[in-house]
Amino acid sequence: MVLSQNIVLSVISLLLAFWVKIPIIPSLPFLRLDISDTPILIATMLSGYSSGISILFTVSILRCMFFSSAGFMGLIVRLTSVFLVLSVYYLRKPNINITYRVFMSVLCVLICICIKLPINYLGWIYVYGMPKKIIANLMLSCILPFNALKIALNYLLAIILFKPFKRLFARVFRTVI
Repeated sequence: MVLSQNIVLSVISLLLAFWVKIPIIPSLPFLRLDISDTPILIATMLSGYSSGISILFTVSILRCMFFSSAGFMGLIVRLTSVFLVLSVYYLRKPNINITYRVFMSVLCVLICICIKLPINYLGWIYVYGMPKKIIANLMLSCILPFNALKIALNYLLAIILFKPFKRLFARVFRTVI
């Protein structure tokens, strides 16, 4: 059942990555909102961090190979989302104090953002050839808030869609098995 769920959520994540790209800041069209992490977070909630991480790696590699304009640099940035998977894992772990769970979850999100920013900075300068001054100005004013918004939206969607997916998978896979 878990493997079937993972396959379905992987396909949904790939479809979202391919079709749903929303530019939030009109003057910076390269910053597109991507909600393809939502199924990965849902998988983590449903089946644990190993499902979330396996879907993250699978989807990231397939995106890099077939339809990412960012190529290998995009793969590296996508793989930093492993900290988002861990943050959901800590929030869902029932046998640990809630204060510790929230602290670890927030810490994982902050680590994710702190790793993404320098990778983005170096990638935009050395891979895409943008001037350092422009990227330095955009980093705190646009790229940091954009990444925070993207993470928050993926979390919110995962929380909203978790129960419907849980009911759907229980109904669909109960009849199959």
